[in-house]
Amino acid sequence: METLNTRVNEYFGKRKRTGDWQLYVKAAIILVLFVLIYSAIVFVHAPPGSLWYVVWIYAIVRVLLCVVLGTLAAAIGFNIMHDAGHGSLSQKKWVNTMWGYTLNMLGGNIFFWLIKHNIIHHTYTNINGHDDDINVEPIMRMHPDQPLHPLHHYQQWYALPLYGLGYGYWIWFQDWKKLLTKKIGRKEIKSIPTVEYFIFFLSKIVHVSIFILVPYFFGGFSFVQVLCGYLVFVCSCGIVISVVFQLAHAVEKTHMISVPEDYLIPESFALHQIRTTADFAPDNKLISWLVGGLNFQVEHHLFPKISHVHYPAIQKIVEKTCAELGVQYNVYDTALEAIGSHFKFLKTMGSPA
Repeated sequence: METLNTRVNEYFGKRKRTGDWQLYVKAAIILVLFVLIYSAIVFVHAPPGSLWYVVWIYAIVRVLLCVVLGTLAAAIGFNIMHDAGHGSLSQKKWVNTMWGYTLNMLGGNIFFWLIKHNIIHHTYTNINGHDDDINVEPIMRMHPDQPLHPLHHYQQWYALPLYGLGYGYWIWFQDWKKLLTKKIGRKEIKSIPTVEYFIFFLSKIVHVSIFILVPYFFGGFSFVQVLCGYLVFVCSCGIVISVVFQLAHAVEKTHMISVPEDYLIPESFALHQIRTTADFAPDNKLISWLVGGLNFQVEHHLFPKISHVHYPAIQKIVEKTCAELGVQYNVYDTALEAIGSHFKFLKTMGSPA
């Protein structure tokens, strides 16, 4: 890790480790597109007296736009909230805090996310019982130490629709469970500041207002239509988020780790992160742009406080250093290759040893 740190420090020199103008322009583009598409869905309707097929065309386009809106919501999480949550969007703490709350607007809660993601996931990556991201029992088996049930034999087939439901489950069940039990997985939350209770309830009200009440009261839709549109939006967002994060850790090349109850990880931090994490499509600039550099998960896990705009350059340093030290560096050349590996991984986890 010392060699790697030295080389990364040499790369930065006088560069700042946070986001730059390219990130801010990208954030602005994503946010503007989100507002425009949301407005088109809610307020643009077929002209009065239109023929039935025109009305249906508008309805089909609106459904497709809900899919796009869900994808843009995931892009906000990848490109803005994620960097802000790690303190790497800006050098100013208040800027990171402010943009971290985009997660609350999208239905989540940044207070719980920081504990679940920054503390638990980044420390206990792929460790059964501790990394809450691989705890999908009993409906899925993501680790060799988890019990195998007959249903898991089919998990590679039902995983994708389940991922679609995952985001709604997160914001409407898991967040409330964390609040009421003061636990995330096995980790107890020692105290929740009073202001966080206020923010939690206010955020859920804001989310419902934006995505349910405004379309219902001001968009001229029935309640059933609003719920259907919201479901399409949430499922689209859930699939994109889940697939991107699963390609980082739940693929054939990464390791699932077992540790004793004392939580001691039997290797260095850097080696553990490299073994349990994978990159995908490192040369695909479009994917890197859309997913906020989360296709460079190895680099992100090694340097979580560095903005994703630097990951393409750092990736070459990490790969070279791993090759020199004889450490396996996990990477898939294309997103399709990584997706295929993920579903093969699910099939393996769903089969007897």
